Amino acid sequence: MTARRWKIAEVKALLQERIEELCERLIPTGQHKTGYYLARNPHRDDKKPSLVIATTKREPGAWKDWGAETYRGDVLDLIQFVERLTDTRAAMKWALGWLGKEDVDPEQFRRVTYKAIQGRQRKAEDEMKRLKKDRGRALGMWLAARKDFQPEADRYFRARHLDLSRLPKWPGAIRFEPKMPYSQLAVRDQRGGIVRPAPELPCITTLLTDRDNLNGALHRIYLNVDCTDKVDLGLDPKGEAYPPRLCWPAYSGFVGRIWNGDGDMPIRDAIKHGVVNDLVICEGVEDALAVAISEPSMRVWAAISLSNLAHCYIDLPCIGDVFVWADNDWGKPQAMKALDAALAALKTRAVGRRIEVVRAPGARNGSGPKDANDLIGA
Repeated sequence: MTARRWKIAEVKALLQERIEELCERLIPTGQHKTGYYLARNPHRDDKKPSLVIATTKREPGAWKDWGAETYRGDVLDLIQFVERLTDTRAAMKWALGWLGKEDVDPEQFRRVTYKAIQGRQRKAEDEMKRLKKDRGRALGMWLAARKDFQPEADRYFRARHLDLSRLPKWPGAIRFEPKMPYSQLAVRDQRGGIVRPAPELPCITTLLTDRDNLNGALHRIYLNVDCTDKVDLGLDPKGEAYPPRLCWPAYSGFVGRIWNGDGDMPIRDAIKHGVVNDLVICEGVEDALAVAISEPSMRVWAAISLSNLAHCYIDLPCIGDVFVWADNDWGKPQAMKALDAALAALKTRAVGRRIEVVRAPGARNGSGPKDANDLIGA
């Protein structure tokens, strides 16, 4: 079976499905970063890694050697370059061998693949319809909650040393629902029917939106009966505590816009009027409120998680410099690694903006405040 019978686009697609594995095969000494693979050029004495290979963007396998402007290309060019092959045909043959397709009839493969693609497309379409429906439900839940100042929410925030009366107005993204179901505790039968409904608890809700102001998800903080602290729901069947904070549905690329900064202009109006505010991104809602109270001139967002921090849309004309408020997680290597990855991703979209990390003053041994909320209450 020769490479000539296979289409280049087919082989490229197969390679792109396994791009991270391919990178490790071609240059084992490289490192996986968020969205790319970083390695030294294997054909020269690279003092530092200069070869960047995309792994998650529109063209996985696209690469460039930043130490030599002429070296760049697609995934087949990468194979040809690293393996020092003569031409694309040789790269195709190498690729088919590595993929285990050298003796596979491409026509038979296309028939099987076509059916698989159809199945994946149907599944993807169904998932998108379900996600769209869930986003609509999340927005409905937020709209149904009480807006503006609510004494129950204020009681919780004051217990966290957050006096929202110091702000000119109540943050518009935050609402309060006195009876929000905690769905994880609903008991269902084998057919999915509800045997015992979920308990309804006081809940602070925050709406998450994307760069186009499309509503994406609902962040919830479930409270105890007197609204002075987060609720304790005991342990799940695995022996882990039921989380008092939940976010639903998928929220990658969505943020809680907690405070608009000087001028109190939403993103769309700020862009229209040429208003630029520096931005502070915190992980949690309480931390974001602490920053807004302390620095109301700044635009403040809650990313909700470190993984989502990497997807924040900072490349808007209304955003100046960006300050990432990081927790003092010195004793959590995984959290520190996630923060580094998120910062690297943000810097790729900085477009001339300054990206700085700020923390509450505290020693690496764990003494001192952990985050912005702890600092305001210290």
